[in-house]
Formats: sequence, C-alpha cells, structure tokens
Amino acid sequence: MLSLQVVSVLRLFDPYVSVDIDGVLIGRTQTRPRTREPVWNEEITARVHCAENINFTVFRKAVLPSDEFVANYNVPFEDVVGETTSDFWVMSEI
Repeated sequence: MLSLQVVSVLRLFDPYVSVDIDGVLIGRTQTRPRTREPVWNEEITARVHCAENINFTVFRKAVLPSDEFVANYNVPFEDVVGETTSDFWVMSEI
C-alpha cells in the first residue's frame, strides 16, 4: 500500500488526481465534489516502455483558474512493475 503524505484539510474541497509518466500526462480522474475523503476507484490504462516514474498529483478544483495543488506522490516504476505487465493500485490519504 502506498500513501500520499497526509495534508490537513479543514474544509470540504473538490479534489481530482492527475497522473503522468515521466512528465507526460496520461490521465485525470473525475472530480469528487465537496469531500475531505475522496474515493475514485477509477482505471487509467497506458502502454509504457522504458519509463522511470509515475506521478500522482492531487488538485483542488477551483472556480477560477488555476486549480490548487494539494499533494503529490512519485513512484519509481522499478518498485511496482513485473516482468511484462503489472496492475498498479494506489491507496492514498489526503
């Protein structure tokens, strides 16, 4: 289990997660409205060759641009990938 560093959130917010591989955006989750404990249970699929890192960045959706950074977590691929294919699950707390 991997977890994001806990961030103190005193108010409800509208979070979403941006996922990139070596700085290239591969997907974004749906925004979860007005929560302190979001659950996504979403799947993002990407074919990856010779990648080094996968990064998860949590943002708070803002009324006016730009959205507010909340937390991020960077994972080296060598820590999670099997020989040919691998499912990668992240449990996180924000």
